[in-house]
Amino acid sequence: MTPSPKYRTAASVLSKLDLDTKPERFRCGPPFDALDLRPGRVIVIGAPPASGKTTLVLQVACDALEQNPN
Repeated sequence: MTPSPKYRTAASVLSKLDLDTKPERFRCGPPFDALDLRPGRVIVIGAPPASGKTTLVLQVACDALEQNPN
């Protein structure tokens, strides 16, 4: 008997995705309502060093998770 592999191939993952529908937009709440957060999107945040970029991104991520528990 051959043991089943302990990994998933990219083809098996992609076969379960519905690539024809637009992904759900994640709501972040104020003041981040204008951000278009959804899978596949890239948002570039640029600023001088030590200006709070990481803190801002962490706050946006926490707000998105609170607004979208699923």
